[in-house]
Amino acid sequence: MASLAPHDAPTSPLYRIHHYPAGLIETRALGSLGLLTLRPVLPQDDRLLASLVASLSPQARRFRFHGHGALSSSQVQQMCGVDYREQLALVITTQQDGIEWMLADARYSVDADGEGAEFALLVDEAWQGHGLGRWAMAALQRAADAAGLQWLHGQVLQANTPMRALMRRCGFALSPDAEDEQVLHAQRRLGNNVVALPPLGPSRAPRVLSWLRRALPRNVI
Repeated sequence: MASLAPHDAPTSPLYRIHHYPAGLIETRALGSLGLLTLRPVLPQDDRLLASLVASLSPQARRFRFHGHGALSSSQVQQMCGVDYREQLALVITTQQDGIEWMLADARYSVDADGEGAEFALLVDEAWQGHGLGRWAMAALQRAADAAGLQWLHGQVLQANTPMRALMRRCGFALSPDAEDEQVLHAQRRLGNNVVALPPLGPSRAPRVLSWLRRALPRNVI
């Protein structure tokens, strides 16, 4: 997917969450694969994200970062330290034998004009084909629309056939780059027609909030 650069994220070592958007948390049961949680990323997710990136094949890394090599620990930390004003990052995680694993990362960075945002998506290769990409993109589009953005746009490599198909399912228009034949531009106007998924079961919310209270410092939410 798009090469949304890690250096676009905040770099201050004094970074703190001023308002964690807990309202974006969702949970879904994926049959025998168990319960999955979609939530905004936390600074302490850097190890989970590093493990996800490290597990990528060379091709998957090229599709996501467009030629960039392995990410440094500081770059991973920056990707987990979003400001929730000009940037948003959502992750999908699961618990296996009491250990949390990150399965997907979807994010956007607001354009300078404040009207649109560039997005990027990464899904664990072992979990592709289960609808995680569409779930993450739907949540990202709803959040962008609620934030008052008019557009989401990103870049897809021509060779990334699964991502091209996902973009079309999510309502994005694809157009060729004028200078690089390997790149396609994906763009979608936001509004009342953003992708929607079935509502969540209310019985799962208390479990998520309990986890959130343990994960975040006091007085954050």
